[in-house]
Amino acid sequence: MQAGVNNRSKVFLEIDGKVRNIRINSLNYPVMDIEMLEDLVQAIVSVLSLQEEGVTVIRSTDGDNFTMGFDASCQRIREQDYFREIISITSTLGNLISTSRELFVTMISGTCLGIGLEIALLSDYTYCTRGTLFGFPDILFGMPFLALDPTRKIYGTQLQKTILSGDLFGEEMARRLGIISGVVDDSDSISRLIPDINSYLNHRYKGIATAGLGNYHAMLPLLYDPGRIRLKQLEEHRASIGRGNH
Repeated sequence: MQAGVNNRSKVFLEIDGKVRNIRINSLNYPVMDIEMLEDLVQAIVSVLSLQEEGVTVIRSTDGDNFTMGFDASCQRIREQDYFREIISITSTLGNLISTSRELFVTMISGTCLGIGLEIALLSDYTYCTRGTLFGFPDILFGMPFLALDPTRKIYGTQLQKTILSGDLFGEEMARRLGIISGVVDDSDSISRLIPDINSYLNHRYKGIATAGLGNYHAMLPLLYDPGRIRLKQLEEHRASIGRGNH
């Protein structure tokens, strides 16, 4: 089996000319922990070190759920120093996606919640399969935005109102809100879209949201108390989503 980024099995990078596939192992890791975020950042840095610009596709392995969000079993996120470390990684992740010349495409199946939704919002184009579930229920349990700056671009929009409600929604609402570029039949369909996406390289836009280009990520560790994050309740809520109780 192919070795993962940083010799872990959480994120895999495959480079095929101008097409770069970053696959997150959401089958074994349905939530993103700090190691997966570190590996995702490293994979993107590796892509950006290539001389030729191309298309980077972020997706889950084998069409599994994209992600349920950040790891709510991680009790350390309630510690100020550890919270600051996470924000440093996630703000770097957001900035790499939103400010580089590389074209980023996110391919989503199953669930795209929490930081997964943030990645989708930061990408140039996002596609999903039918039946995909979106949302940021994390906000209901004290988990803030980690990768994007909610005070920019989405501020005051219907998109912001929908996200901040914590409600879950499907692909039709995601399309109306401008989150997705289209719905495909299966996760492998993205390979058939690549030739068209290549033609967009000179007509890109950097996501519907902007990463930490302002003061949000600098101020968040200073002003936000991570001790208010209700991890147990968030885990229970995610479990109910997995059982279809939403």
